[in-house]
Amino acid sequence: MHLRSLRLRGFKSFPDSLELKLEPGVAVVVGPNGSGKSNVADAIVWAAGSLTPSELRAEKPDDVLFNGAEGRTPADSCEVELVFDNEDGGFGEQLDFSEVSIARRLHRGGEGQYLVNKAQVRRTDLVELLADVGLGGSMHSIVSQGKVEAVLASKPEERRELVEEAAGLGKFKRRKHRAELKLNRVGIQVERARDVEAEVRKRLRPLALQATAAERAEKLADEIARLRAR
Repeated sequence: MHLRSLRLRGFKSFPDSLELKLEPGVAVVVGPNGSGKSNVADAIVWAAGSLTPSELRAEKPDDVLFNGAEGRTPADSCEVELVFDNEDGGFGEQLDFSEVSIARRLHRGGEGQYLVNKAQVRRTDLVELLADVGLGGSMHSIVSQGKVEAVLASKPEERRELVEEAAGLGKFKRRKHRAELKLNRVGIQVERARDVEAEVRKRLRPLALQATAAERAEKLADEIARLRAR
């Protein structure tokens, strides 16, 4: 599995549609300062679901949109698509295709979409899918400028989290956390159901007594009517 192409439109310094085709092995992006080399890496991180502006060298989400230039108006939306060669089945049985497309769109104002092979998905689904192939939330497959220094200066527990994420343990922890949250919600719903049951039983008790009394009264009335008929 390898990244076959990167398609951008309206992202940062790329107002027009652009496709970068990549071959297996080492690929190098070269150019003068300010030509957008770093924005190419930012596009990959963004398409993979990053919500952290600092990872994208931005201050707010809309900063990834082309902000205009001389003779060019700002972009109302942007899209980045990553196309992977999946001939070796790296994405597993869940995506049994020779080519897998991951895309993200954003409209100015905050409305966004995530797509896998042109089908819209939740961000959670996309992040889990990429985590399974080593492109998880923290993107340890991409080492940005200053990241090595940040790791060396981090606390022991933070380094452990990095190692766990790189080893693929992070996704299991996230799934465990979601399962625990779901279990807690179910527990709360069960407690509420028990409270409702107790309240219903409390209300049914006098009704049951009334029903028993009514049944006895009916039987007595029938008995009285039978005796009078003699």
